Amino acid sequence: MDEKINNARTKTQQADLLGIKTPKDYDWSNYSSKTCGSVGGAIGNTLTKNAVSGLELNSCEKDK
Repeated sequence: MDEKINNARTKTQQADLLGIKTPKDYDWSNYSSKTCGSVGGAIGNTLTKNAVSGLELNSCEKDK
């Protein structure tokens, strides 16, 4: 299940996979910060990992 969540392309898809009902009016103000934080965490984490990997590859190529 975690892999599916990590591969979700949008926060809405991720919320659906986590079983969180997405508000139809997109007003998340009635949701706790814990719930909101759980949505998008994997997306941000993946972006960070990809950015670090890219920097490491560039650094290794420059050292050659």
